Amino acid sequence: GDGSLDVDLTMSQNGVNIVKRFTFFENQNVIDVTYLIDNQSNSSWQANLYGQIKRDSHKPIAAADSGVGVSPYVGAATTTNDDKYEKLTFSDLEDESQNFSIKGGWVAMVQHYFTSAWIPDKESTNKIFLRKLKNQDMYLLGFISPETLVQPGTQAEVSARFYVGPKNIDDLELIAENLDLTIDFGFLWWIAKPIFHLLDYIHDHIGNWGWSIIVLTIIIKAIFFYPSALSYRSMAKMRKLSPKMKALKERVGDDKQKMSQEMMKLYKKEKVNPMGGCLPILIQMPVFISLYWVLMESVELRHAPFALWITDLSVMDPYFIFPLVMGATMFIQQQLNPTPPDPMQAKIMKWMPVAFTFMFLWFPVGLVIYWVTNNTLSIIQQYIITKKIEARTFLKNLGIEYPQNVIAIPDVSPNYSLNYFNLKGWTEYAIPGQPFSPWTFHQFRKMGSNFLIVTDQKYLAHENLKEFIKYPLGSFENSIFVFDLRPVKEENKK
Repeated sequence: GDGSLDVDLTMSQNGVNIVKRFTFFENQNVIDVTYLIDNQSNSSWQANLYGQIKRDSHKPIAAADSGVGVSPYVGAATTTNDDKYEKLTFSDLEDESQNFSIKGGWVAMVQHYFTSAWIPDKESTNKIFLRKLKNQDMYLLGFISPETLVQPGTQAEVSARFYVGPKNIDDLELIAENLDLTIDFGFLWWIAKPIFHLLDYIHDHIGNWGWSIIVLTIIIKAIFFYPSALSYRSMAKMRKLSPKMKALKERVGDDKQKMSQEMMKLYKKEKVNPMGGCLPILIQMPVFISLYWVLMESVELRHAPFALWITDLSVMDPYFIFPLVMGATMFIQQQLNPTPPDPMQAKIMKWMPVAFTFMFLWFPVGLVIYWVTNNTLSIIQQYIITKKIEARTFLKNLGIEYPQNVIAIPDVSPNYSLNYFNLKGWTEYAIPGQPFSPWTFHQFRKMGSNFLIVTDQKYLAHENLKEFIKYPLGSFENSIFVFDLRPVKEENKK
């Protein structure tokens, strides 16, 4: 009735009645193991409770087949007086056995998604042992509790807990302190745990782990929007310098010292920091590494469907569609980055999307969905920033410096590339779509505008406007035209 089931094993030994009780709990993977001792003999009875896990070094197929260069940890783990969580590989135990005492504590055998662990009484000082059997591929890890003494005519009980099941973070946190660290989020676990709890919270509201990954990636990308923008601005400026860098390389040749000196002069002249794109990325790296391990280690993704052909987010895409899309987004993103000045480095970077696509073919598809989403958001942000810088450079080359009054005439269906200019103090003037008259043009001048930006030349089709505007100062991407509204000086009229 209380959601638990007791299974008793009994034994009588020289007047001492012993009950070994296994208590199973509904919808839980922890088992209470309790010894009930009733000493009806004429002498005292003493014993130590111990528990152990026995395992060979064989790795499960899932751990061996989880991706190129990615191998989830398989081995022993425990908590010590010095470390909350310590991993001991099979080779570690082959080299040296481990024995120590700790109040409470636990010892576990860990593999991808699952763990088994002994958790002795947290109020007693227990001995923990981990060792390899001599001349055998067999490893033992367990605990020994303090001696239990039962006087004649008295009863006593001693117990421990044994967990065997999936590495569910909520369950493990409740069972023992630091046992949740068997979910191997890596050295950045203190960042990864809050990320997982946020992912879990999103899933509680969405109900689909795939969409939860996408939403989580969008949230993290939004948090790092400003550092990313700084990085992309720096990359866009470097990309703008590519023709000058190429010309410099052709002029200097193979003189690396001279090339380095000339490059620094160019950076200084153009006010470009070559390291400006790196620092913002470095700030974000701990979070993205943590997110990577969250998606690798979370058992919640095991057998979790996403959509269409994706029925399990913890295994590779059976048709390799997402890895190919990931490779395509990486290629597009690469085109927005500045070309490295070194030819060999440029060739290596050109092959990076191919290498990553090949590597990601065997990655869990949940992880690939994260990379696709992150790359797509990065492409959008980087494209907009790059176009804004190109647009500002375009105006600067026309002699239009900030701040100057500009009036912008968007089309009936707005041309979003107009926003790339991001001008200070500009006026947006919407008209129905037909050509405007000389009177309208005079109004522009009366508004104090010096320049006119038009997204479609049809607005200038009126016959009587030719005397006002003969030629555009220039066009941006052959779709946005800039005209000078300032009066023409008499000496320039011909």
